[in-house]
Amino acid sequence: MTVDLRHSREETRAYECFPHLDGSATPARPGLDLTDAVPNARFVLIPDAGHLPMREAPDETFSVIDAFLTDETLTKD
Repeated sequence: MTVDLRHSREETRAYECFPHLDGSATPARPGLDLTDAVPNARFVLIPDAGHLPMREAPDETFSVIDAFLTDETLTKD
């Protein structure tokens, strides 16, 4: 199933972070495309992690999450 939400990207007001796992069987391209399509989105590659990043690379995973949640450049409209 494919869902194309590109037409609604101008309505998106959320800040989004798309972590991608370096060891994942899923290619990075869809995540990069989604990041390009969504305003205020970020793509972050988590190295040496596959299906369970919290278990396989916890420090890197939570560092990405913490950095995103505490980023003072993200402003509320």
